[in-house]
Amino acid sequence: MLDGGRSNPVDDLSRRTGTPAADFAEQLAAKLPGASVSGDTAVEGGRTIAEVESAPMEQLVQQMLDLSDNTLAEAIQRHVALSTGKEASFEGGSQATLDVLRQHGFDVEGVTLNDGSGLSVDNRITAELLAEVVSVAAGGGAGAGAGSGGGGQTAGGDGRLATTLRPILGGLPVAGGTGTLSARYDDGVRAQGRGWVRAKTGTIPSIGANALTGYLVTVEGRLLTFSLTTSGARNTETAREALDTITATLRTCGCP
Repeated sequence: MLDGGRSNPVDDLSRRTGTPAADFAEQLAAKLPGASVSGDTAVEGGRTIAEVESAPMEQLVQQMLDLSDNTLAEAIQRHVALSTGKEASFEGGSQATLDVLRQHGFDVEGVTLNDGSGLSVDNRITAELLAEVVSVAAGGGAGAGAGSGGGGQTAGGDGRLATTLRPILGGLPVAGGTGTLSARYDDGVRAQGRGWVRAKTGTIPSIGANALTGYLVTVEGRLLTFSLTTSGARNTETAREALDTITATLRTCGCP
């Protein structure tokens, strides 16, 4: 894709194209004298004039988290499917995701996935699982931190999984600073979380679903992980502010 396939490259909310490869080829041809696009396959014997490789997976994951890029999330999940020998589809990607989590010691009991972006209203994901993934990435081990529920999992116990998952932390938006949290935590109690809360957002207004999963450092210097969700909220903005208030309050909670 060129510029994420957006109709307006400087607007992350603009419509995406349904034919990204063809559109890219057309724009490239327009910049090369005498070039034209005649099909969607390379001409036999054609000469390679340039090559572009994908950014590293670590960088793709961080971009996906920071901007809440649903298309990129779907693409990443399909690569998970391919890497585990499954079909690159919604079903194959969802099953591969659960399999990989399970293989690394995470409890996926009761979890149902239908896509990689989280947009499906049929998804069912526990707050405990989400908080545990962040906790392991932060090196705290399973069950550590607020919102993890104190489960008895041993995911990442040897530290290797924590090292693998660590880049996730760098991709989480900063409250009041970056990504999908840049315009939040703006006043009142919420403001005390600015710069200290880092979390992935999630919103489906049609069913009143709002989510916030991440970590923060308290005034005592303790690292807490959390995962909060709402369902059936009548007002998306009010629900978001409530989640922001809760996490900002944890910043000064004095938790033992």
